Amino acid sequence: MEGDGGVAVTGMEGQFRAALANVVRVVEEAGGVVADVGRLTIYVTDMEAYRGSLAGIGAGYRAVFGKHFPAMALVAVTELVDPRAVVEVEATAVIPQAQSGDIRATRPASSTEKP
Repeated sequence: MEGDGGVAVTGMEGQFRAALANVVRVVEEAGGVVADVGRLTIYVTDMEAYRGSLAGIGAGYRAVFGKHFPAMALVAVTELVDPRAVVEVEATAVIPQAQSGDIRATRPASSTEKP
């Protein structure tokens, strides 16, 4: 994303990977980890481009999410809010409350990181 919240990356593969990285960033800022993501809904404006980019999309997915595979749905839409966007990812994460001895209880919160 750009400073105005707009799309900074072009193409299906790049936007997909950037969207997943944004999901991970938000989950981690909330004290969670990738494994806390339970559901992804992927919205695409061009199903043919998505199908044609599956190898790169898969590589991008594995680079960001590793071997974690939450429930996923793919939805074709006619357009997204930003006319430059070709993909949008919606995620649901359930972040357990930190317990004594849990890695989440010892992870420092950073107020200096910028989105």
